[in-house]
Amino acid sequence: MDQMNVSEEQKVKFDFSPVTLPGYVREFQPLLFKDGETFFAVLGPDLQKGITGTGNSPEAALLDWNKNIKERLRKADENDSVTQFVMDSIHTHKKDIW
Repeated sequence: MDQMNVSEEQKVKFDFSPVTLPGYVREFQPLLFKDGETFFAVLGPDLQKGITGTGNSPEAALLDWNKNIKERLRKADENDSVTQFVMDSIHTHKKDIW
């Protein structure tokens, strides 16, 4: 799966290790960046095809992303390469990250 990339200036450094973060966020550590006043979290090639979240803070964007990954998995489509990547990763590592 291709991962979106942005300029280093846009990237937001974030500690993904706290156990208080949702499991999907800790496991997949989506790209976190800021554009203008909005924070974005994305896993995938771009904002349209990837699993995304937005918010007015890094935490808000990650919580939105976590909600969206769950929704995307519920509607799993075999033609959706990002969802397939997530499902394959979960099954390969046999992790319970809900």
